Amino acid sequence: MAAEEDVELDELEVEVEEAEEELDVDIEDAVEDDETARGESSKVPLEEMERDEPPCKGASGIKHTVAFSDMEATPDVFSSGDGTVVSSLQQHGFQHLLSAVRADTGIKAGRYLIELRILEAPLGAAQELRFGLSTAGSSLFLGDGSAENVCFNSEGDYIATDPWQTSPFVHAKACKRIQSGQVIGMLVNLNSGSANANTVSVFLDGERAGPPQPFPSHLRGKVLFPTLAFRNLTLVVNFGARKTGQLRALPFTCRMFADMLEFDSSRLEPSTAPREVREIVIPVGLPGEGLFDFASKFLEKHPHFNELSERKIAEWCHKSGLRSKAKLSKGHSRDRPDFAFDQPELHDRQMLRDAVLQRAHLRGTSCLALELSAGLLRSERQALLRQFPKACKKVAIVAIGEPSDAFKQWVRKRIKSEHETKVAIVQKRKDIAEASGEDLAPEDMELPPEPVIDKNTWLLPREDDVPDVSEETLGQHYVNYTLPGLDEGFDEVIYEWLPEKEATEHLRKWVLDRKTNLIIENLQPGSWFQSRLEDWHNLRKELRQNHQSYGKQKKIIEEAGGEVDEPIDLSEVESIHDADGSGAPIYGDFKYEDWMLLAWRLELHLLVHAFVQDCGDLDCPGMPAKHVAHYYQLYYKSSYNPQARLGKDNLPEIVKLLKGPLELHEHQGKVTVLRSTLEKDTPLKDFVMGVEKYRRDRGRRIGAGDESARLNFPRPVAKAKGGKSAPPVVIVKRPLQPDVGDEKAAKRLRPEATMASVAKSPAVKPPAAKPAGLAKAPVAKEPAAKAPLPKTPGAKVPTAKVAVGKTAPGPKAPGTKAPVAKTPLVKTYQKRNIEA
Repeated sequence: MAAEEDVELDELEVEVEEAEEELDVDIEDAVEDDETARGESSKVPLEEMERDEPPCKGASGIKHTVAFSDMEATPDVFSSGDGTVVSSLQQHGFQHLLSAVRADTGIKAGRYLIELRILEAPLGAAQELRFGLSTAGSSLFLGDGSAENVCFNSEGDYIATDPWQTSPFVHAKACKRIQSGQVIGMLVNLNSGSANANTVSVFLDGERAGPPQPFPSHLRGKVLFPTLAFRNLTLVVNFGARKTGQLRALPFTCRMFADMLEFDSSRLEPSTAPREVREIVIPVGLPGEGLFDFASKFLEKHPHFNELSERKIAEWCHKSGLRSKAKLSKGHSRDRPDFAFDQPELHDRQMLRDAVLQRAHLRGTSCLALELSAGLLRSERQALLRQFPKACKKVAIVAIGEPSDAFKQWVRKRIKSEHETKVAIVQKRKDIAEASGEDLAPEDMELPPEPVIDKNTWLLPREDDVPDVSEETLGQHYVNYTLPGLDEGFDEVIYEWLPEKEATEHLRKWVLDRKTNLIIENLQPGSWFQSRLEDWHNLRKELRQNHQSYGKQKKIIEEAGGEVDEPIDLSEVESIHDADGSGAPIYGDFKYEDWMLLAWRLELHLLVHAFVQDCGDLDCPGMPAKHVAHYYQLYYKSSYNPQARLGKDNLPEIVKLLKGPLELHEHQGKVTVLRSTLEKDTPLKDFVMGVEKYRRDRGRRIGAGDESARLNFPRPVAKAKGGKSAPPVVIVKRPLQPDVGDEKAAKRLRPEATMASVAKSPAVKPPAAKPAGLAKAPVAKEPAAKAPLPKTPGAKVPTAKVAVGKTAPGPKAPGTKAPVAKTPLVKTYQKRNIEA
């Protein structure tokens, strides 16, 4: 057997030597230069204070094999079956991260040795090595400022932190720099009777590399576990297995970790649970309601669970020394933090998540899959469950609503404990400063404020304002949030705080409240809206045609001297297209303002009802007022510009102008929503009737002297052919002309003042603009109303017949002006209005 063990040991050493030949020889040169820089004093041999290990009769050693823990490791670490070789993933971004692992057996007394050696260091990749000791459950990343570990790095620095220190203590060059291929021996001495009690020493190839380094006082008496943190390295680790023994003899004899006595050791709980009880737990909760606090409590109670989350990966990046270079985006959240690092490989979140998940499969560990938004989506939950084998127990824990009393007590106890720890640290800092005469900065001596803990304290305090889930993510998904069910593939669904019925109702109300505050990013117009919009377009086309036809008939009647019938009683109207039974539409007297009122009333009515229906919750109180512009453009594919069409830019002013059926409603005193007072399937003809009623009401008010009832909407500027703006318009005022709704004037047709553009003609100056309605004035029957046209000898004067947008005919002689019969026409127009 001894011969076989020697052969295995020789084979291992050959592998190490072959790996050494591939390393960069510049490392050795750098080491020699560094040794020279340290000074001649470093070459003086240190007096060895350690003594040979005395025999310990009757004491039993540990029965288990010392190895590295799967639970106490970063997700990328893997080791050989016997634990002698440790390595990590080195592609897809993992080469930028620190890998770390903790042994499953710790020392609480005695003196023991552990050996390690660099087996492989890939060329062209940044390498780093830290080795030391840490307490169970503490940070794996040695030298990160945690007070629960001590370590040496490859430069020979010793790093330790006292809890009352503001920064880690670094003893530079505490030992010689580590060279690749050297056998590193770490000796831990906790023998109270030893000269080197409570110290840790480094030996390189069997020789002491530096003086013993003391443990901080707060770590004395605690169980300390060997821990490694490395980057882009493959290590050989020797705990002292019987077939391997000690790789390099020391100046004295001592026990290896594998030979540890039972009463000197302490072991972590088994890292892998039996296969039949392996679990995947998906916590489900709402943003801002303490799901991350719940996860902390769960992991504290179940330390054998590994957390799978993007926040854990981001924490890993920061612990590896990576810092965000770019400004955090609006999508940054606790659920999906920004990976704004210089390394592009780390931007592929899915690759990192898949690799971490696969490592969890290989280890056979139970996992807590903490993704807040994804945990609320049925499709995401099902996709995650499909990645775990059937033998794995799948559990969903719903933590929604007001927390349980047990959770509240845990939160309050933790807040109080953290505050007391902070106070003790500050006080200890003051005592040390006073004893040493050191002057501390005022902020280092300031006691933390007393936390407010009362019956309303449910959640742990936040140190920043980073949201649980970004508004962008909420806007995309919150309408699809649901609670888990057994039909998704879960073996068990546990409602931790509220019962299922109350939790479901709480979620429904929460989603409804979000709909009144957030834009629904993926919302699309539904079939109901498309159908009603098509009905409106068809009706609008029919209204225009009938209105034009009726206008021509009225003009013929008017020119013949006829009179228009009395206004029709709206209560007796059966058809808006034939209000009086003889073909007169109810909208026959609509003007530009009336058409605009009709369009805005109907379109906003359809918009708010379509929003309620398409967002999937008929209990939604309406459309958030602050998002009307966004949804208008989404549904109608046109810009929302009420200022250019109605002369109003403020939604309350628009609602007041339209006079129904829209109204603004304060929902739960939190947000203003726009809603319609009419049912969603109200016939479109009712909107036409409503505008006619509004038109008549305005006419009566104007007739009574209320000028505030007069509407004057901005009109779009007409475009001439070729896309250029039309010529300037001239507005002709109508003296003594009654407004719409005037009962005395409603019996006869009135000439309407319109806008006519001044057209240009080559070599002829444009005639003065005249109203389109006056271009061909009807000739009154009375002799006095007929004005003769003046004549010019040698030229035929054209009649005053000018079409809108066209050039009036005139004499062709260049430089001459066409006479315009202004005075007779104006007098005729004024006389007709006086008679009216």
